[in-house]
Amino acid sequence: MILWAFAWYFRRAMTSWVTLALVIVLAIYLFGFLKPRHDRDWAGPYRRPPEVVIGGEGTTVTVSDLRDFRWPASGEPEERWTRDTFDLSLLDAVDLIIEPLEDSSYFAHAMLSFRFGSEKRVIVSIEARRENGESFGLLPGLFKQFELMYQITMEEDSLMLRAREPDSHLYIVPIKSTSEFRRELFLDMMNAARMLVEEPRFYHSLRSNCTTALFDHMNARLPKPVGYGKEVLFPAQAPALLHRLDWLANDLVWPRDKKALESAQRVRDSVGESSFSNKVRE
Repeated sequence: MILWAFAWYFRRAMTSWVTLALVIVLAIYLFGFLKPRHDRDWAGPYRRPPEVVIGGEGTTVTVSDLRDFRWPASGEPEERWTRDTFDLSLLDAVDLIIEPLEDSSYFAHAMLSFRFGSEKRVIVSIEARRENGESFGLLPGLFKQFELMYQITMEEDSLMLRAREPDSHLYIVPIKSTSEFRRELFLDMMNAARMLVEEPRFYHSLRSNCTTALFDHMNARLPKPVGYGKEVLFPAQAPALLHRLDWLANDLVWPRDKKALESAQRVRDSVGESSFSNKVRE
């Protein structure tokens, strides 16, 4: 477009139209023929996508390449990849995790934490899969610059990654839910993660991002779907949506209880503890 504007400015009509045609051809190539791939030089936390096997007619889920990194206060993480089987009859709670970007009241990363019994929690985070040396950006995310990834991690891994910095913010928001809702939601997200291994897709900053994709999974389970509003498009506002729909558990009120749900310091204080998940929710 800059080349076309330059040619037009100097009144070279033929040149401007030829340049515009070339730009259109290039755009068609970029957006029509670019294909998502698995064979890139991925950064460490994104190197191995989770492999999911659903067994027992939907009663168990086995995840291989389940990320369980150890994140020190500074420096490189200790990489650990594990394998675990989750019994869906034990799935008894789900929390929304909100990580505001620089304490923004609008922009944030959102994840779900699923509890299987008293001290076994796994987080599902829908993310832009990054290559070595690559940084995330909202604008590149509009133009097929990242693949989509369903990151499945043990809870301490994901929370400590996001709470390492002293000025970080993290909110753990318990969701009021039925056993059927939790089970169907978890299975739906596991199916999506499984399908991405077979057929990679591009991340999109608006249509397929951490919050809209998560919201689509939740909305599909509801008898009356919730429309897209600012509380979905701006994920830092998501707890307000849960409050409005009476989905906050434990009689919580938003924003009255916002400070009580701030968990970054508790995450830093509890890292390595055997009862990590309980301590960060005290």
